[in-house]
Order: sequence, then C-alpha cells, then structure tokens
Amino acid sequence: MAKPEATFVHYINSPIDTGIYTQSMYTPYSNGTPDCYYEAPDKHLWIEYKYEKKMPGIYRLNKQVSALQAQWLNRAYDNGQNVVVVAGFGKTDVVVFSDKSWNREHTRQSLESYTITRKDFIEQLNTYMHGNAPCFTAVQR
Repeated sequence: MAKPEATFVHYINSPIDTGIYTQSMYTPYSNGTPDCYYEAPDKHLWIEYKYEKKMPGIYRLNKQVSALQAQWLNRAYDNGQNVVVVAGFGKTDVVVFSDKSWNREHTRQSLESYTITRKDFIEQLNTYMHGNAPCFTAVQR
C-alpha cells in the first residue's frame, strides 16, 4: 500500500502538462534532495512534498523537514534556484512555502489565506512552469 505522501505526489504529478519534464528524486542514496524536479523551456523547479491527514493548530514545518533537507533547500534557495515546499492537508488542501518559510512553524490561522485546492495548485504549477506566472500563492518569510 502506498504511503499517503506518495499518493499525494502521484495525484499532483499525474495531470502535469506535456512539455514539463518531471523527475522523482527519491533514491535511498539521495538524502536531503527534494522529492521532485520539474523542468520546462527556460524554467525549472525543485519541490519537497509533505503530507498531513489534517492541518494542525500549529504546523511545525521546521520539524517535518529533516536537517539534510533544510540544508539542501536553503543552499538551493541561496544559490538562486527555484525551490518550494508543498504541504498537502487531507484530501483537498495545499499550502506552498517559499522564501525559506520552511524554516519555521506556522499557525493554522496564518495559513488560511494561503490554502488552495489540489486542483488550483496543479493549475498554478502548470502555469508557472510554462512561464505565464511569476510565482505561486505561497507563504513567504
């Protein structure tokens, strides 16, 4: 049986537009590397995915991201790479974390205005990768 996070990632990646290259980065030898790499002409993106059955009162994202993942994400961000953490909550909700906002905890109330549906996230991802949007609806520092 697939783990909930793997099911969430599969749901996101299944309808990705053709012309966007998607690569799962999971191997037992790549500790810290974000879960997926996306590439399109003139655009690339690294995403670390997280999944929770429901959004907690305080989302300790900084505890969900391992030390190696945080090191990788922060270095990539500092080197000008496009990198985000995407958290799925339950069967519908998604929150995107950018600009090193994965290094802290967040209250449910502070995330409410950034919560979008999975369908909206997939649409934003496709639009972003085709160069038609500067960024996602995302929590920032």
